[in-house]
Amino acid sequence: MKHTEIVKFLSLVALLATHLGYAQTTLSGRIIYVDGTPLSGVNITVENTENGTSTDARCHFELSDLSGQITLLISSVGYESQQVEINLNDDISKLKIRMDTETFKLEEVIVVANKSLIKNSVTEARERLDRIPGGTNLVSMDRLDDQRSLTLNGALQFQPGVIIQEFFGANDQPRLNIRGSGIQSNPQRRGVNLLQDGISTNFSDRSYIIGIPEPRAANYIEVFRGANGLKYGATTLGAAINLVSKNGYKVSPLELKAEGGSFGYYNGSIATGGIFGQNDIYTAVSYNQADGFREFNSSSRLNAMVNIGRKLNDHLETRLYATYTDLSFDIPGPLTQAQLDENSKQINPGVNPPVSIGPNVVRDRPCRDSKILRIANKSIYNINDRSDLTLGLYYQYGDDTFDFPITVDVRNSISNNFGLTASYLATSKQNIFRTGIIAKAGTIDRSYSVILSGEVGAKYAENELTATNLIFYAEDIYQFTDKLSGLLSVQISSNTRNNEDVFATPSSRPFFDFTTQSSGTFDAGDTSLDLDFFGFNPRLGLMYDLGENHRLFLNVSRSYESPTFDELINIAEAIRTKARKFLAL
Repeated sequence: MKHTEIVKFLSLVALLATHLGYAQTTLSGRIIYVDGTPLSGVNITVENTENGTSTDARCHFELSDLSGQITLLISSVGYESQQVEINLNDDISKLKIRMDTETFKLEEVIVVANKSLIKNSVTEARERLDRIPGGTNLVSMDRLDDQRSLTLNGALQFQPGVIIQEFFGANDQPRLNIRGSGIQSNPQRRGVNLLQDGISTNFSDRSYIIGIPEPRAANYIEVFRGANGLKYGATTLGAAINLVSKNGYKVSPLELKAEGGSFGYYNGSIATGGIFGQNDIYTAVSYNQADGFREFNSSSRLNAMVNIGRKLNDHLETRLYATYTDLSFDIPGPLTQAQLDENSKQINPGVNPPVSIGPNVVRDRPCRDSKILRIANKSIYNINDRSDLTLGLYYQYGDDTFDFPITVDVRNSISNNFGLTASYLATSKQNIFRTGIIAKAGTIDRSYSVILSGEVGAKYAENELTATNLIFYAEDIYQFTDKLSGLLSVQISSNTRNNEDVFATPSSRPFFDFTTQSSGTFDAGDTSLDLDFFGFNPRLGLMYDLGENHRLFLNVSRSYESPTFDELINIAEAIRTKARKFLAL
């Protein structure tokens, strides 16, 4: 072959190679989601090279300087990565690639908010209360960290359906009213079952001292209005208030709070806790005192509590609660509008209508001094993930002295109260079933004495009071659909109230005439009694979930309340009727 022919042949080969290379060095395409949605920002790289690009806003891409057989690596966050093999010799210039969302197979993750088997989580409580077709409240105690808080008034004062207000603005006994029950029932409260961790703090006749609980030691408070508290043994028209204590699983190593203000007010608290192996502990002490705005208006309150838990194994846990409260306050009494305008700090010197409506606070110095010691145990056994057994035991001692501002007498009550609660809970996908029994019994040794210018005078009555309460309940919540659920429950209650009048001479009770400064006797009769009460309380409810935190519910129920000893035995009325001079009105 001649030289010129060789040159022509090589030129032709080079021209052909150039033409083929140009036809296969550029590759373009589109990347879309499986449903046809364009995907921008998808990365496309040629394997083992630095040659790459990404899709534009219209999901297009283009690669150049390619030849032969290549592998495209396609990736984007949230989508499955792909490898696409392409032979450019097959005259491929445009591609359409579909991508699907990325799926992951993760190991099982268990989130534990609180390792305690005895739950005290606000989230769990909210889920539980949301299943109730009726009026309930859930109050987290976190907000009490930055506000003045002496009694339950500070925790419940803004709750719908709950009316609570202090008498004289300090550590006195707030007036509590839920659905018309319990208001103005001095000296003891009634109409509400007050609980600590699901265990009653009421005395054996259902009365209670509302200034005793310490809300700052609680993680949250549940309020069950009306028949919604039947499962807590609330044989009361106003239902139940349950304070759920903090524990060592969720507490700071040291919590301090101190505050002060006008009129000799100061308040301080210290709390600590933690986890020690299978045990946890939370303990808190608080003290507050105030001189008050008015004359004879001082008050003080000491509260100490400890909550110790031990998790014996993954199925069994037991807790010990111990609380001591020392509460005292003066009762400055009411004023007329004229007295309020004249001097809002004054107290009444006696009854002189219309100038003064009494009582004679200057002379009789009415006040209250209460000491309560309470020890309780609560144990839970998880049978499995869907059922458990709970047992509660408690003992409560009380020493309560009340100098009445109206009847001019001193009432002292020494009480010993015992109780047991046992419940069984079983849950399934569509059903929540709970049943249990509550047994409470106690004695109250009560004496009445005359006030003589603020001093305790002659005793005129003495009673040995005994009360028992046996309650059975069963409750079932059934989920008919995702939106509709129903509740059916029943409570059966048997109560006894017994009083033995043990005053030495019941037909010769002393009285004192402040007008003539002379004493005498009167016949009040024997106040002994022995009474039985029985209550049957059914309840039916329906609830429809509208979504977005809106629900419709229907609740039909019957409530029942046995009387307290204050309602059965009114020594003051006997005095008022048979010895009016004693009242010095």
